Amino acid sequence: MNIGTTFQYFTYFLNPLKQEVLFPDQKDKNEIFRSILKKGKVEYESRKVKHAFVLISEKDNYFIFKLGKRASLKRHLPPDQKFEETVEETWPYCAIIINTNPESGAGQKIAFELKSNVFSNSSDELKHLEDELNTLLFVSGYALSINPVTEKQEFWKIVENNEEHIERLTLTFNSPNLFGLKNSLNQDLKDLQAEYSSTKVTLELENPDGKLVVPKNDLTTQGIDYIAQGGGEYSLKIKGKMKKVIKSKSNIKTKTFEDLDIVLKGKGQETLFNLLDKIFE
Repeated sequence: MNIGTTFQYFTYFLNPLKQEVLFPDQKDKNEIFRSILKKGKVEYESRKVKHAFVLISEKDNYFIFKLGKRASLKRHLPPDQKFEETVEETWPYCAIIINTNPESGAGQKIAFELKSNVFSNSSDELKHLEDELNTLLFVSGYALSINPVTEKQEFWKIVENNEEHIERLTLTFNSPNLFGLKNSLNQDLKDLQAEYSSTKVTLELENPDGKLVVPKNDLTTQGIDYIAQGGGEYSLKIKGKMKKVIKSKSNIKTKTFEDLDIVLKGKGQETLFNLLDKIFE
């Protein structure tokens, strides 16, 4: 029975680096990123395993990739070969769809096909891919940062359920170039970026006794709203008999689409492109 294709969602940022580059690229940063994606293939190693990021097709603002990793598959030969064991190379993969639309709030999004038997943690895999793409982007004077789009209501549930046990709250923000939010946090991040050329800002609040109070004030509500849209990440350290750290990437926005896997596996790319706007709604 077909249970559909599930995606997890991320936002990416392209921010200028502080250091001068020898031959600065005068093109728009979005065009620079698109030109790197159009190269078609990025091969690298992660945890000593070969990975390949391969372009399948593109149209308008959309790029469809498959991210695979090298693995070995044991098989047994037929009876006339006495069931001898043989090992074959295989490349399980997940689809990755990138929406490069630069319009505020509409694009710069990534949909990562969720297959836990291939990649157990899509957020970690994208961080490894981010490192590889940055080796190509740095020479043009830009840095790529990918963050999960999260369910902001989950943050407040966590705070409520762990009242009187919160030891540390860490909020990490990417310097703004998205969302079009008009609030004091967004302006502060813009000012910090302008003054320090920062690509990320981290705020850490701590109470070693586990009595940290997390009120719904401008800092937290604006911060969590920014993070929920993919503008950064949060981390909550909980004190108690079972110490734990809860991170925003545990609550990534997820959507499932029925019958989409048939299109992803087949040749109906035009059908897939017709569905992309719906995937990124």
